[in-house]
Amino acid sequence: MKNSVNAAIIFLVLFTTSVNAQTSRNTEKFNYIVSTSTMAQLEPIIATAEALAKEDAEKFGEFQAIIYGKTVQELTDKETMKKFIAKAKNANVRLIVCNMALKTFEVNPNDIPDEFEIVDNAFTYILQMQKQGYLSIQL
Repeated sequence: MKNSVNAAIIFLVLFTTSVNAQTSRNTEKFNYIVSTSTMAQLEPIIATAEALAKEDAEKFGEFQAIIYGKTVQELTDKETMKKFIAKAKNANVRLIVCNMALKTFEVNPNDIPDEFEIVDNAFTYILQMQKQGYLSIQL
């Protein structure tokens, strides 16, 4: 009898823990961060954000695209960037650029469109976002 009661208590504890874990998982938002060092990948990244927003529906949280490396030089072409900025805005994609890359490739931050947020170090920033639960991929 004691073993049956103990087994029932263990079952209830495990069941309650499982239900609580599923409930918290079902209410969380999915946040994403994608990093790239190639400008050509920015458009597919934005398309991915649009697809995930549809797929995730109300669970879609935030989507960030961070640019690092020599590609930061291309961000100064404001006419070319208008297209990407408009698409990113429509897809609710936050555009971010690495300040370390700006310094390395001697790009003046004032030459970067205002829509880009500047972070000190792309890789540190990505790891910080991962600690906050962001799903990430580096291209």
